Amino acid sequence: NETTLEKVTLKVNNFTKFINGITHKIGYVLLFGLMLVTVADVLMRFIFNSPIKGTMELTEIIVAMVVFFSLGMGQILGNHLEIDFLVDKFPIKIQQVVQIIIYLVGSILLTLLTWKLFELGVSSMNSGEVKGDLGLPVYLVIFSVTIGSIGFTLTYLAALLTTVTKVVVNK
Repeated sequence: NETTLEKVTLKVNNFTKFINGITHKIGYVLLFGLMLVTVADVLMRFIFNSPIKGTMELTEIIVAMVVFFSLGMGQILGNHLEIDFLVDKFPIKIQQVVQIIIYLVGSILLTLLTWKLFELGVSSMNSGEVKGDLGLPVYLVIFSVTIGSIGFTLTYLAALLTTVTKVVVNK
């Protein structure tokens, strides 16, 4: 019999995987687009001695978006580095407490990061700030990165909830 906490944990994890699955796929598309822009820029530079205007800016923007859109899925798949040689020697209950602390602190820090990114986006939107040659409004980039940050934050919150659920249900 599943407890209410286990059901909520499952729903949060499924929602987190869904959101991060979407952002990760968008990251794939952006990375493919970056490849096309880069190839076109090199060809234009080589054949016509005329590079595509704003390619460097576009590259910076796309790389930032790809990174933030992929962080959450990297966390879900366990692709981030962990140094746990010391914690692995602790009893299981202590390991779970350490995990709870890590996920709690990570959740708090990522929530603050996401909040500050959102505030920066609002500030940029209000100031009308644009990016160099392309004239692209900076707030669009910041809000996009904020979406990726939300997904990454959700992974830590879901991991925190999962770990707490394991501790509570196993009592």
